[in-house]
Amino acid sequence: MHRIYLWFLVCLTLPLGLQAQQEPLFSQYRTNAFMVNPAVAGTGDAHQLRFAFRQQWVRFPGAPRTLSMTYHAPVDAKSGIGLMAFSDGVGPTVRSGLQLAYAFRAPVGLPGNMGQNYLSMGMGGKFMQYRFRAEQVYFQDRSDAAIYEAADGMTLGDVAFGAWFYNDRFFAGLSAPNLIQSGNPNLAGTITGGVINRLYRHYFGMMGYRFQYESMAIEPSVLVRKVEAAPYQVEGTVKFYLADNHLMLGMSYRTDWLITALVGVEVRNLHFYYASDLMLPQAYRGTIFGATHELTLGLDLGATPEASDMYYRE
Repeated sequence: MHRIYLWFLVCLTLPLGLQAQQEPLFSQYRTNAFMVNPAVAGTGDAHQLRFAFRQQWVRFPGAPRTLSMTYHAPVDAKSGIGLMAFSDGVGPTVRSGLQLAYAFRAPVGLPGNMGQNYLSMGMGGKFMQYRFRAEQVYFQDRSDAAIYEAADGMTLGDVAFGAWFYNDRFFAGLSAPNLIQSGNPNLAGTITGGVINRLYRHYFGMMGYRFQYESMAIEPSVLVRKVEAAPYQVEGTVKFYLADNHLMLGMSYRTDWLITALVGVEVRNLHFYYASDLMLPQAYRGTIFGATHELTLGLDLGATPEASDMYYRE
């Protein structure tokens, strides 16, 4: 019985519940679309390195905290590679992983004056480990072997697929992480008929367009997320690129009563982004959990002047 309850707790807080997302979630999705779509690998004209940190609900002890590092670059005119490493901490649990991606792209001819269009298709292979930090939890009986079994962790592997269409003004992408929905058959448990010991397939859809006005630009975009047995989540964003695209200001709204303020600056090939999430009064938990803060640092190596433009970086 102890074993069942412990693994039930671990699987929920990792999180492996039906209503939770198992992929790293960042508000600056447009700044680093490679995090949710492997087809973005190599679509820029530079070696793009990004470090991101996200702290949710600053007033809530043990709130989710995410660290990530991504790198992607073109291999040649038709292909690109990418790497993502991440770590999620939620209370006494840690989920860390590594993903390698490869993408192939080709020009696409379309009617009308849309400029040069490209379609990129990408695949990613991912390995993750879930760990339970037993030293952070008080147990009345530490002799239960299930505690040490949980602390040893669980390792899973899975794959992701993505498609990315883009030109110098428009972008649209679809991606699906956790295609295999791998799990650990040695762990048992269900929630409302759904198994809690496996990964769940996610679906991401993203689209946006840039309107250019001399030294400034406006970019509306939308991101749609779907996880099995969970409701759709839609996030709309408007960004303003100012000072010849060296300054970015923006705001997002998500369908779970969350608004996000966005700011970004560029100094040569260095980039800094900040985002702050805050629940609206309709979501009461926002007033007691506190805001969410997110920082992203970027470095572009070997970039042409066009690729150094804040808009062109994915």
